[in-house]
Amino acid sequence: MTTSLPSSALGRVAGLFMILAGLGAFALRAASGEWNMLDPVPVASVLFGAMACAAPWDRWPRAALFSIVAATLLLKPAAAFFSGLDPHTHGVYYAILSMWIGVAFGRGAPLASTLPMLASYLAPMWLVEAPVVGLATALAVLPGCIVAGEIAAWVANRATAAERESSERAGKMGSLVDATLAMASSHEPDQLARLAAIGIADLYSADVAMVLLEGEEGLRVAARQGVFDGLTDPSADPELALLLWRALQHPDGALEPEDLEQLQKGIGLAELHTKSLRGSASAQGLVLAGHREEREAPDPVTHYVAQTLATQAGLALDRIDSARELRDETLRDALTGLGNRRAAMAALERLEPNDVLALIDLDHFKRVNDSFGHAAGDRVLRTLGTFLRDSLRDPDGVFRIGGEEFLAILSGADEDGASVIRRLLERWRRLERVTTFSAGVAVHRADDTAERTLGRADKALYEAKDAGRNCVVQDKSEGEGPDKSL
Repeated sequence: MTTSLPSSALGRVAGLFMILAGLGAFALRAASGEWNMLDPVPVASVLFGAMACAAPWDRWPRAALFSIVAATLLLKPAAAFFSGLDPHTHGVYYAILSMWIGVAFGRGAPLASTLPMLASYLAPMWLVEAPVVGLATALAVLPGCIVAGEIAAWVANRATAAERESSERAGKMGSLVDATLAMASSHEPDQLARLAAIGIADLYSADVAMVLLEGEEGLRVAARQGVFDGLTDPSADPELALLLWRALQHPDGALEPEDLEQLQKGIGLAELHTKSLRGSASAQGLVLAGHREEREAPDPVTHYVAQTLATQAGLALDRIDSARELRDETLRDALTGLGNRRAAMAALERLEPNDVLALIDLDHFKRVNDSFGHAAGDRVLRTLGTFLRDSLRDPDGVFRIGGEEFLAILSGADEDGASVIRRLLERWRRLERVTTFSAGVAVHRADDTAERTLGRADKALYEAKDAGRNCVVQDKSEGEGPDKSL
């Protein structure tokens, strides 16, 4: 592993070092009384150092830095030989060079440069002294230089690893923040599940990810990233369903090692991570993320951030459920459980041509309250609400819009709508002996507004009341008058 320092910084440091070495050689020559501004070796060192400082190292491959090593190893013996400098006193020079090599190229590089450094160190000595003396000096100096270089490489690598780890953690925290903000604006469980699947897959760099949410029939697949070859329907395999249920019951969604291994094999993954989407009271679902091949185990921070994201998803699901319950409460009549007036107004905005509106009003309801009490009146209202809801089709809607007044919307019933309501009245008479109801019916046409259609149904209801109650009247504009036969 090489250091994270850019090549340009390393090149400039080496260049400055060579400039200082050249200037130092000039100073030593001046101190000895042999000043020469054209001394070739110091001049070459300064010039090459200046070039190293100005060179565009970032545009070149990192291997280009080896040119600095080569130049340094050539200039040092030349300086010792041609400038007359004592070759025994420059161990610090090689120590600095070895440390620079370690920082630039990583651990092992200083050791690998031992022979070139030995050759550079011995060359001037072997020309002016006995080889044995030069070799003994080198063996005393260079090992310490190599050790210093390896220590510098180790320190630089640790700093690089810490920097990379810090950057990765910052990236994961950024992903957590982004996912949390996205989930905060989500209003649908499946949309939130997709965000959780994407976020967890990104944190683990997973090949596949899946979010399972609790439904009426157990866990269901709400979102997936990639393809789980062995898991398409969680309820299809009883053994897998049991393992997933166990993970769901764990506070963190974890499994015992043997259960995790069995689940991995069952869904065809070499590595699997499970996290619980835990809300404020209970788990809302489960997220799975894994790899098809074995990978290096994620660090604890990754697991922590992934669990935090999963928990945020669980809390967001709680919020969606609470908002839905609150919305339902605002649209539901507390006594009958039907939609209230607000829900009816919203349904009227979705009217389609040939839908039928039927306004239904209990006859003489005040007498029921006066004769039998308000509790009995409430019972009649609840009974009528249940009767209407159970008697109509799923696409139809029933709403309580006033004290004893109900609105039924029959989807696409057209001219058959009045007949449907008449049959309901006949059945109601047999079911409830306390009171009857009257109804006004109108068919919604393409050139009408919902308000006009509702007004026509209301007019027909008044006609039913005037006709003696206990009957159904279809809007006169559609060719029928009060049906007094009922």
